[in-house]
Amino acid sequence: MSRVYIVHRWEGTPDSDWYVWLKRFLEARGFSVKILKMPHTKIPTVRSWTRYLQKNADFSKDAFFVGHSVGRQTILRSLEQIEQKVGGVLLIAPWLTLKNLDIISKIIALPWLTRDIDFAKIKHLSARRVCVFSDNDRVVPLDNRQLFAEKFGAKTLIVKNKGHFTSDDGVNDMEFMKKDLEIFFGGEK
Repeated sequence: MSRVYIVHRWEGTPDSDWYVWLKRFLEARGFSVKILKMPHTKIPTVRSWTRYLQKNADFSKDAFFVGHSVGRQTILRSLEQIEQKVGGVLLIAPWLTLKNLDIISKIIALPWLTRDIDFAKIKHLSARRVCVFSDNDRVVPLDNRQLFAEKFGAKTLIVKNKGHFTSDDGVNDMEFMKKDLEIFFGGEK
């Protein structure tokens, strides 16, 4: 059975945003789904989040990873260390650059932004690589789309008016990308 691991955003929880909706959507299609409860959500660190993911997920060809915002950072940095092929990587509001952060958020984000990811090393670890951006994300500049296409070889999608894909932006489900999800997860049972 294929498994899906969902890594929530900074200050998120397993119950926030669209995570429960996605879990139910995938379970109805035969996937085993785990929404991880990441540690220290107010001050996520590279070390604590990657260690937690590596300890609580099975990295294998039957495993799919969905990361929201800093969840993307966590997944790719874990792949870089483990070097294990996985079934697919779906990244929602992923970033290599950020904008409009207050001073505290800039300090917290700095280690995530300044330590490079070896994309050449990890892009072959999954044939399915998709990144989803919103045209009005207040913190993720849209030029990240091109960066992920070039560096990670990802297919990129832009959706309209979904902000940072949070409940505060009115995003409590992924109905707007149901067809894309069906394609990405390949109708696996």
